[in-house]
Amino acid sequence: MNNDTLGSMLYGYGDGVTAARNHTLPNGHEFIMRIKYTNKEDVGVMVLVIASCLSLLAAMGLLIAMLTSAIITRAAPKNSRLFVRTHIAPYFASLLVCDILQAIGSIMNARWVAAHAVQYGQFCLIQGAIKQASDVGAAIWTLIIAIHTFNVLFLEIIVPRVVMYVTLVGGWAVVGTLVIGGPATQNTNLNGPFFGISGYWCWISPEYPIHRITLDYMQMFISGGICFVLYVLIFLRVRGNITREGGRLRFRPKAFNPASGTRQEQYGRTVARRMVWYPVAYTALLLPIAVARFISWSGHEVEFEGTIFCDTIFLLSGVVNVTMFLSTRTLLPQRALPAVSAPQLKSSTVVVVSEDLESLPSDSTSSRYSTDDKSMVSYSNVQLGTPITFSR
Repeated sequence: MNNDTLGSMLYGYGDGVTAARNHTLPNGHEFIMRIKYTNKEDVGVMVLVIASCLSLLAAMGLLIAMLTSAIITRAAPKNSRLFVRTHIAPYFASLLVCDILQAIGSIMNARWVAAHAVQYGQFCLIQGAIKQASDVGAAIWTLIIAIHTFNVLFLEIIVPRVVMYVTLVGGWAVVGTLVIGGPATQNTNLNGPFFGISGYWCWISPEYPIHRITLDYMQMFISGGICFVLYVLIFLRVRGNITREGGRLRFRPKAFNPASGTRQEQYGRTVARRMVWYPVAYTALLLPIAVARFISWSGHEVEFEGTIFCDTIFLLSGVVNVTMFLSTRTLLPQRALPAVSAPQLKSSTVVVVSEDLESLPSDSTSSRYSTDDKSMVSYSNVQLGTPITFSR
């Protein structure tokens, strides 16, 4: 069996991928050490690098903005109407981190383009681990966002803050376990390295086909499927087709969506209604690559152009997530109420030069906020340029 045939059989790609050097494993299989690029493949993989750069810049920019917002508003009351104070904010930040990892893993392909070949080595191992971590992480955090949104909008559950911390630790623990667990539980001395050359870049080695499915693809497909089901239920609930009467859910053919609950609960629903689009977008971005994988598993060849197209769509996840976020809410509030300690609070007046309508209560005449130290802050007649008086 020549190298070209072996490369095609192992990786499922056409003659454009040429194995330049092999290594015989203890189990008798050939392990590909280097794969050359054709000129067409150089261009195609570089398209993925460019798309990943866009996602990296978008995701990093928004993540930095979120961190800045959290620092600037750190003195705001815990129950204030700021996105960075909601439970879903750290979940979304985790999703952005996964978008960044995904972009970095793909940008590493620039090294292969420069060398006109994929070469097995330490760099290849790192790329494989990063790509798996980003795939699994994006799936997990998209699912967590969908579940949280389902709890808020459909079940109307007020989730304790401790659950948020447990979810953050648990979510990242699952990602780490899946990435580390693969190579840690396999006989790599017999079957070769867990991460190796996979087509046009490095990922889980072809010697571990079951683990490709169970430790990566299955996580993505399950997440996409569950998110789709939850989204349909949430959509019907928000429209009023599904209502709760006496603790029981009922279906209404005619949509009915009354405004109910406290202002804080209504605000939570507003945030949730917007965040529901993220799992929907994830499912849409995942669909092309899922179709390509199923075609490949069915024994049919996926053309190089089709592979690049599907991966480009998926690698734009960061751009899509950030674009949706910026188009649906204001991240950095133009006006934030400072937390003032009751013992130190005498009387002072400030002027609102601008306002964030969403951070204000619906009652524009008067309202009261409670700070962490139980001091109360009142304001009245909130208008642009109107003085606000703080008093004990």
